[in-house]
Amino acid sequence: MVSNENYQLGNLIGGEHLMGNAILLLVGIVFGVVRQDMDERTRVEMQLRAREQFLSLLNEMTHTILASHDFIVAAQLLARDMTKLLGADDCYITHWDPLREQTIPLVSTARLDQPYTNFYFKPGEKTITASALEINQVLAIDDVLDSPHNNPDIARQFPARSMLGIPLSVEGYKLGAALIAFNSPHHFTPEEIGQAEECGRQIALALMTLQQKAD
Repeated sequence: MVSNENYQLGNLIGGEHLMGNAILLLVGIVFGVVRQDMDERTRVEMQLRAREQFLSLLNEMTHTILASHDFIVAAQLLARDMTKLLGADDCYITHWDPLREQTIPLVSTARLDQPYTNFYFKPGEKTITASALEINQVLAIDDVLDSPHNNPDIARQFPARSMLGIPLSVEGYKLGAALIAFNSPHHFTPEEIGQAEECGRQIALALMTLQQKAD
């Protein structure tokens, strides 16, 4: 028969055990909340730093265009910098002829079998430049070989497999487009599309200003 003293001792030990478990559980919950808060703070700080870096590079790129005295040189620097800014493999810059409704290749960072300016797109031909300018918004094309926005025969001439078509236009005046290319399949995120839109607006204004100075 268990004595009353032993019974009370057992209850005391059991109670302390339960209390210890409760304290450990509470500590675990608090630690988890603190860790989650720290992770969220770290994520937000990383996003802010990435945003600051993006804006800094975009502003530098804009200033470079405005400081240039040659449109083609500015386009070459633009293609190089946009490739870096948006983490792409290549960038193609095109000019738009509104009278002929024709895409005219200007510069590219891609390694091609012939100069980019040697490529010829027929007047009225469906290109990503024409499609982006028609709707005046960024086109995110995951597969350029299977898209209603361009001629697949054109796409096969280039290494790009996914592309962002950024229209360069100011108040209805269509300058051309910046085509951000990925040479392997790529699915574009809303953040990437948003950055492309921001780039397009600022760069189009800079290019328009440069063109007006040249005139």
